[in-house]
Amino acid sequence: MRQFLLCSAVVVAMAACPVLAGAEVVSVAVTGYYSWSQLPMSDVTSSVGSATDIVGSRAGSPGDIRFGAQWIPNRAMTGNPVGGAGSGTNAEQMGGSGTDFWAIIELDQARWVDVVGVQWNTGNMSSISKYSIQALTGYTDEGEEIWTLVGESPEGMFYLNGQRAGWYRGGNAVTLDKPGEYQAIRIYVEEGDYTCGRAGGEQGGPGIIAIDLMAANRTIEIEVSQVNWASKAFGAAATASPTLATLGRKGVGNLNTGYFHDDENPAWVTGVYGETSYITTDDDNVRKWHKDIWIDFNLGETRYIDEVVGIWCTYNASGGAGFLVQYSLDNATWLDVTDGEVTQYAGNGATSVTFDGVEAQYWRISEAVFVSGDNCGFTQILMYGNPIPEPATMSLLALGGLALLRRRK
Repeated sequence: MRQFLLCSAVVVAMAACPVLAGAEVVSVAVTGYYSWSQLPMSDVTSSVGSATDIVGSRAGSPGDIRFGAQWIPNRAMTGNPVGGAGSGTNAEQMGGSGTDFWAIIELDQARWVDVVGVQWNTGNMSSISKYSIQALTGYTDEGEEIWTLVGESPEGMFYLNGQRAGWYRGGNAVTLDKPGEYQAIRIYVEEGDYTCGRAGGEQGGPGIIAIDLMAANRTIEIEVSQVNWASKAFGAAATASPTLATLGRKGVGNLNTGYFHDDENPAWVTGVYGETSYITTDDDNVRKWHKDIWIDFNLGETRYIDEVVGIWCTYNASGGAGFLVQYSLDNATWLDVTDGEVTQYAGNGATSVTFDGVEAQYWRISEAVFVSGDNCGFTQILMYGNPIPEPATMSLLALGGLALLRRRK
């Protein structure tokens, strides 16, 4: 019996102490929207499907559709265009829809979702007029998934061709009719609610670029290690360096809003528009941002950070391979992080830099490295940190647990 009581006391002590029991959970008040797409890279997965079991994106594998630059479905799923580019009227150039299709975002666990955002890409006369939002709510006795309708697209939505030289990259946020805790959300499009484009037999149907599952204006509970402290929802703000701010078609406004990727207005440097003077090439022919190009982040208060993830703009097959992370205690003197380790995430255009943890309010991203194409820039920045207690603190926690055990003897 005494052994049982001792074991029970240990469990109680660990439950009372997050450091001993496992990951620490914090409650954070959200202002505006907080997207669960900002969870660490391994905590969110995505998939696509269709009524004909043909899946994929126009460019091949769908990859990770959280952060954009994907086009789902491929033209085999949606049927080939009719007539080819430039022949007949607009109505004649638009092919019919082919089959129902969908895209799924699955989180590491059930999270509260009030709002779902979807970004569409319609071009060359493809269109999307309606879609539904479904949540995975259980399984049948036979093990089949049960998807429940929780929201629908805006009334009268119709994205046709659009703007920007034939492309429409736009999104809308849908407040769910049935908000709740969901682990998987599916965007479902039925045959007849979209049309295929005309680009010489190569366009296919409309594309889902990105999907965001969001908590809106509420307090969320989340493990410390999973929080993106660079999110605007927690008071963070991003500022471009004066040189970057003066370049056309560049910005940092959406870098930390927390939802909807923005590859139409990323914080980038490019050689395409003659801005080679802001690119440095080293002895190994590695192209980087010039030293006068950077993005500063004010996290609102001092935060412990040990990992920074950059989501690259992959517009026109461009992207980056690494970047320098710096911090400042006074927003004036900048120090490099130490022991930085770079990890490339395949399929979603992301790079992670992990390093010895630092407590600071001010952070800087610079020296972004070109890996492909003529553009190099970011659409989102994520900052994570999981502080480890000092040895003295661990000793006190252990002593507290022992004291509890003694009192129970």
